[in-house]
Amino acid sequence: MLITSIENKMLIKRSILSYKDIPPEIAHFFVRAATLLGLWLLVYHGLLKPSHTLDQCLTIATTHGTVQVLNLFYNIVHIAKQSIYIDGKYAVSISDPCNALELIVLYVGFLFCVKTTRKRLIAFTLLGTISIYTLNIFRCAGLAYLNLNHFQLTNFAHHYVFKLIIYCAIFLGWALYAKKEKAINEPI
Repeated sequence: MLITSIENKMLIKRSILSYKDIPPEIAHFFVRAATLLGLWLLVYHGLLKPSHTLDQCLTIATTHGTVQVLNLFYNIVHIAKQSIYIDGKYAVSISDPCNALELIVLYVGFLFCVKTTRKRLIAFTLLGTISIYTLNIFRCAGLAYLNLNHFQLTNFAHHYVFKLIIYCAIFLGWALYAKKEKAINEPI
């Protein structure tokens, strides 16, 4: 069914009226979210992605962190470019989309959209970023292990299991952050 011009105008009017009915805190959240998203897209695609600086640093750090974890369990672990080899066998490659930058930006972006104290914002930003980065290193190490020992599970774990774990951790961080500060500090 085609939407006519009149139906289109009515839909726009209803949307504007509906926006006015949104509570101010929620409207503030969405305006900040849209603004931050627009700024991130401009800065990332205009400056950071072409220069490859931020992605490259984070990818290298993730690769080295993954090697450190794998060294706890294997004797010979080495890096060749962005690939990790264990006992001479290919284990995993870590490329820019695997460095968790988008997850960190998503997590921190939400934090900036919710009103709170500066101290709380900084604390949750630092703890959340470190947690996401660390989880991602363990995810990469887990994928290396699966790729060597249970190859048939690697794809499923990569696309579903590890994503579910990391997104649940991000959601937990958001839920804790969104709670009112007094509610968190009250005794049980």
